[in-house]
Amino acid sequence: TPIMKVLILVLLSSVFTWFTCEAQSMPGSKFNAGLEVAIPAGKVTSTYKTGFGGSLKYEYRADTGFYFTLSAGYISFPVTDNAKLAMQQAGYNRSSFGFIPIKIGGKFYIGKQFFGEVQLGNTFEVNVDRLASGAASAFTFSPGAGYSFDNGLELGARYEGWFTSGLFSQYAFRVAYRFRL
Repeated sequence: TPIMKVLILVLLSSVFTWFTCEAQSMPGSKFNAGLEVAIPAGKVTSTYKTGFGGSLKYEYRADTGFYFTLSAGYISFPVTDNAKLAMQQAGYNRSSFGFIPIKIGGKFYIGKQFFGEVQLGNTFEVNVDRLASGAASAFTFSPGAGYSFDNGLELGARYEGWFTSGLFSQYAFRVAYRFRL
């Protein structure tokens, strides 16, 4: 419902603000901004092409080698020609669908630069018309791994599943630049 979405966004905004304020007192916390490419997998490949977007991630250092994470982004998936034709026949004129994933999780370093990460959250459809997945939002699960370079560059790969009345699966790749706070 719209009220639930507003409450979730207010809660996540409050948590993000708290993390940002706490970062100044916790050495080693990090912030990064990145570009993403997402390749649909499974049944959604008949509807969506490769998606492109960007994201911001805050990492709050909890212990040596372990960080709590908070991330938000935007990704757009163009639709396939067959899906576009089917939507036009149904009276819709859409060439892509946009989504805003908001996730929290944990990131652990294996050694100095390799890391594993698991995030959970919710993904919201932009300009909801209920064609994309049958729902305006979806529970999100995202395990992944990556490598952080000493110069601030970070590369990551993950599987991401959006669970609604079905499953929207994708394999995503991220290139980011990390800032120490």
